[in-house]
Amino acid sequence: MIKFAPDITIYNFEESNDILNEVIWVFSKNLKGVSTTKHRFTIHVIRDNSDEWVSLDGSIKSVGVKVSIKTFSNLPLVEKKLFLLDLITSCFLKVAQELNWNTESILKAKEDSLNQNLLFEYNSKPIWNLSKDKSASVEIILNKTKVSIYVTLVQKGKTDAIRKHLIDTVFWQVSDYNYFKKPKWFDDFNFGFEFENALTISVSIDEAGSIWSKSKSKLDDYNKYRLLFNENFSQKELARLANW
Repeated sequence: MIKFAPDITIYNFEESNDILNEVIWVFSKNLKGVSTTKHRFTIHVIRDNSDEWVSLDGSIKSVGVKVSIKTFSNLPLVEKKLFLLDLITSCFLKVAQELNWNTESILKAKEDSLNQNLLFEYNSKPIWNLSKDKSASVEIILNKTKVSIYVTLVQKGKTDAIRKHLIDTVFWQVSDYNYFKKPKWFDDFNFGFEFENALTISVSIDEAGSIWSKSKSKLDDYNKYRLLFNENFSQKELARLANW
C-alpha cells in the first residue's frame, strides 16, 4: 500500500481544503527513500508579517512559510494544484540538506506528480491466496476527505475480473493512522483488512457486499464506527461513543 513517509500535513491553509489531500497524496505516493513513517512533516502557512521558521527537533519536522493567500485564491484549479505542489517541494528542499534527505528523490516526486497531472490514482499489485487460484488487488479513490476502497478479484482460469466496494473511510485513517496498510487473504475466499481486537472487513467472490467480522465487544462497535466515513462525523460524537 501507499507509504506516507514522512506523513505530510499543511496547517492554516483552509482555502486549499478541497484539493489539499489530493496533492499531498500524489506527492507522497511518488516520494521514495526520503524518510520513514515514524516522521511527520508539517507545513505551517504564515498569513501575517511573522518571520519564516524551521523546527527539526524530534520526530516532527516543521516549516513555517509565508504564502500569498490572495494570489492562490485567484488562480484557476489546475494552477492551485501546481501552487501547492511547489509549496510542498520547496519546503522539503529547504530542510533536505540538514536532514540528509535525498534532493533528487524530492525533485523526482515532483516530476512524477506533474506527469500524473496531480490526479491521485492507486492500484496495488495482485496478491494471491494460499491456493494460488485467486488474486486480489486494492484500488483507492480519494474525494476530498473521503476515501473509497475497492477490491478487484480474479479467479484463475476465468477472464472476468470482479470489482467490489469494500469500504468508504476518512482520509486520515489511511494516511495518518495507517489502518489500511496491509491487505491480506484470511482464507482462500475472503480478502480484506484486519484492525484492532481482530476486527476484520473483507469481500469474497461469492458474497454480495463487504463482510465485517462479528463484534465481540463495544470496542469493536466503536472501531467500526470510526472507520466508516460519515460526513457528519465529529470528535465529540466519537468521544461519546468511546464511553459506551
